[in-house]
Amino acid sequence: MTSASKGDETSLRERYVQPLTILLGIASLVLFIACTNVASLLLSRGSVRRHEIGVRLALGASRWRVARQLVTEGVLLSLAGAVCGVLLSYWACAEITRVVFEDYLVPVVFDGRPDMNVLAVTMVVAVAAGILCSALPAWRSTRGTATAALQTEGRTFSVSGRAGRILVATQLALSLVLLTMAGVLVRSLTELRALKTGIERSDSVFVAYPEAAHPGAYDGIDNDTYYPQVLQRIEALPRVRRASASLGKPGTGGGIPEAVVRFGETQEAAGVQVTRSPVAPGFFAAVGIPVVKGRDFDWRDHSRARRVTILSQSLARRLFGNADPLGQRVRVGLDPSRDSVEVIGVVADARLYDLKSPDVFAAYTPALQDEEASYKCLVIRGDNLSVTALKDAVESLGRERVGDVVTLQYITDRSLLRERLTALMSSFFGSLVLLLAGVGLFGLMSYTVAQRRREIGIRMALGADRRRVVRDVVRDGLTVTLIGLTVGVVAALASVRVVKTLLFGVAPQDPLTLAAAGASLIAMAILACSVPASRAARVDPMIALRGE
Repeated sequence: MTSASKGDETSLRERYVQPLTILLGIASLVLFIACTNVASLLLSRGSVRRHEIGVRLALGASRWRVARQLVTEGVLLSLAGAVCGVLLSYWACAEITRVVFEDYLVPVVFDGRPDMNVLAVTMVVAVAAGILCSALPAWRSTRGTATAALQTEGRTFSVSGRAGRILVATQLALSLVLLTMAGVLVRSLTELRALKTGIERSDSVFVAYPEAAHPGAYDGIDNDTYYPQVLQRIEALPRVRRASASLGKPGTGGGIPEAVVRFGETQEAAGVQVTRSPVAPGFFAAVGIPVVKGRDFDWRDHSRARRVTILSQSLARRLFGNADPLGQRVRVGLDPSRDSVEVIGVVADARLYDLKSPDVFAAYTPALQDEEASYKCLVIRGDNLSVTALKDAVESLGRERVGDVVTLQYITDRSLLRERLTALMSSFFGSLVLLLAGVGLFGLMSYTVAQRRREIGIRMALGADRRRVVRDVVRDGLTVTLIGLTVGVVAALASVRVVKTLLFGVAPQDPLTLAAAGASLIAMAILACSVPASRAARVDPMIALRGE
């Protein structure tokens, strides 16, 4: 057992360090948006409390003491949110850890829950965020004189309203950036799932992982007779249509990188880098790769037979052009036993291991002609496969026992785990900032309506139509929204490049995604403004004019 803190698990670091760094940046932006939201609401609240603060200043309270109280209130609010976030993170981190390490082939003991270091950093960030979001409202509330604060509050809107508009516009601009990032990541995942890989990603294709039943189980084994027996017993099971084996793991991992050249040519001059896949007879039928020319492997292609290979269409075309590849000879890798290998078939191109790789150059060789034929996975095509019957069929020969049995659909879904988690988390943060932006705009417009209540009453007393009042309030909110979106479009086009390496089949500056994000914010803005607008339309002119 080794400690993950030492960085020994390099594959995990390589796969997740960039997405986690991006998600950390997104979370920081969400925190900043939340701070601007709270600052906007505290500005509105401070305007309402100007009379109270003026009384306290007139009675001898120092400005520093009043400001300290306002900042303390902001810090307490931030700490309360941090406590709720930490409690939620215990569940979320444990669940993410479980998903990441769900099917590791070796036991992994990893506690992903927050430790004391994380809690300490969280508290420091919470205090800093509380100070940040309450500093401006505290300064605004205490900068005037006590006499001015005790006078009419009619002018407070011009001060706090402008600051609130700036903060809300900033929120909307950053929200558009995060929504665009989340949108392109989700679209990338959709493109990957819809990708035509050339293999059948189906719940009808199963992959099983046998291992030695006991120490020395493989000693003296004759692969040429043992594995045909295993696969024949599996194919005899009910509802099993085809059974085969592979030394690589279809869907993810596996495959041997090697160079292939035409017989008689040097690798330095004409070598083509390919992925070599040792497979058993029936493999192509099991995973859904059609044989377009020639034949499949059969059990006559054993360890003592002549060396043969099957090429993918793209590789055959690259090596032989329009000439018939059947019967041609190639050199596969540096192994002397594969200096002169006969091409017996051509199969359709397939992304057998890496779904995101555009490389479809593949050379398939008989599994029995590979020295490591004992290390493999079984591939079974069938409906409602009985796992118990499968294990009994393999274990009845006494050499192997079957471990995990999963579907090829499950394997390919697991191969997209990084993309799924990144898209899921970014979508969560995007939805959160959409909600925060809506709350911020709702608070701003509610405050605006409250401050303009007397003005609205006068307008309605003079004959203003209620629909005109509603339209004016909504237009006021949409003006702030459009200002934020204008800035946000520029920021989104510049910042979305950071997720470029995580994307597949979609450009970072995807216009459709950007338009959808903008439309979502506009729809949210209309919804957020509708409630304050309806309140404004219900103002009773007589009550408003009396100042009640």
